[in-house]
Amino acid sequence: MVFDYLCLYLHVLLLFFVILRECLRSSQRNLFVILTASVFLFLVSGQAWWMLSFLEENGGGGMMHLYQYVSLPAARLANLYVGIAVVCFSILYFILGLKPIQKKIVRRHVNRSQSTNKLVYFSLFLWVIGISIILTISAGGLIASLSSPGTNYSHGVTMLLILLSIGKLPLFYKIVSNSEITKLDVVLFLVVLLFTLLNARLNVALILLQLLIFINYCKHEISLRALLFVPVIAIILFIGFGLYREFASRESGVITLNEFITFIVAFVDVSMVINWFYAMNVEGFAGLAGVLTYAQSIGGLPFDFGVSNISFITQFIPGDLRTDPSSPLSEFSEFLRTIYPYEGSVVRPGMEIAYSNFGVFGIILFGALLAYLAKHFHHVMLSLKSSTLTLAIGLISVQSFHSIRGPFSNALFYGLSDLFMLLIFRVIFSLFKSSNFRVFNERSQRGHQ
Repeated sequence: MVFDYLCLYLHVLLLFFVILRECLRSSQRNLFVILTASVFLFLVSGQAWWMLSFLEENGGGGMMHLYQYVSLPAARLANLYVGIAVVCFSILYFILGLKPIQKKIVRRHVNRSQSTNKLVYFSLFLWVIGISIILTISAGGLIASLSSPGTNYSHGVTMLLILLSIGKLPLFYKIVSNSEITKLDVVLFLVVLLFTLLNARLNVALILLQLLIFINYCKHEISLRALLFVPVIAIILFIGFGLYREFASRESGVITLNEFITFIVAFVDVSMVINWFYAMNVEGFAGLAGVLTYAQSIGGLPFDFGVSNISFITQFIPGDLRTDPSSPLSEFSEFLRTIYPYEGSVVRPGMEIAYSNFGVFGIILFGALLAYLAKHFHHVMLSLKSSTLTLAIGLISVQSFHSIRGPFSNALFYGLSDLFMLLIFRVIFSLFKSSNFRVFNERSQRGHQ
């Protein structure tokens, strides 16, 4: 397996080189390139190293990962395909090396002259608190929410979280428009963060990435030292809080501190934490290895040429209506579900979907697309003067990271959902005609002069 590890180390080094190259820039670092390469390293390359090591230690006889079987030959081929995607990402990153934009990210003067419309905040506060109460009730109460986070599988939770997300927009707009941030902005944001965390930690990660992007491109460029805290927060969120969720899912009744401490002590060994994370939490590499195992077992995969990604449309339809056998929408949903050629993974990652859509060409296309989006979003966020467009682009840009971890259809669904909440945000402030929130003045000046 010397060639396999050589391929793995080379593509890891290539990603590290891209990250280091951007981090060492004195200004105008491409935050999207840094985050894209980091997410890929964390979710795909890391799991590739873990899985290859596991298969080698177990004599190469294959392994079960969640609900799918992965063979050693398929894992080795998947590792090669990951290397191809990284090379395509890196090549296009260098080819698309844009000339420095004559606009620096600097701290700008905060506008304190405008007063806050209290009716706007009152409306948003009622909205956010109301949705939070409904989420708490659907989870079985506050104690159940705190003791068993992430286990609320009631119908409509996803839509409730989308509706709740409007509470993050006042803070985001204040950052984008360079207006004075109030305590109410922060309180609304923290409430959204808390109740989202109790239901879906991935959504919290996306919200925090949106905040990071808006601060970096609209307030002041984040220092290299501050960027070092990003992986620390990611570890706390996905591993620290993830271990608590794992513990809570194994227990019943009242959880005691001693029980939790005993559980954590069992994970003191770093290798155990790594094994737990890559075995139970992500499928960034495992999904691709799984579909390749399946393809090898049946003599080839019938690619769907991307048709299954249209399923994001059906996610806007209520679950009861979507699954009702008597509904014509049910047939359409079932068609999109069955046309996808593989059902082994729990959460289909981007690499798996890229291969299932177009084969090796899909792998090449996926790596190139990640590089293009990273370059494009960076250029757009530096160039736009419209607060509306800046909010919109910043909100949907994080879905490029999401597509590495999950289905393209989910990235499209959540991206459009953010735009829908931005539209509602517009309606609310238009109704109150708030002078402080002229969000939708298409040429509002953000101090980019």
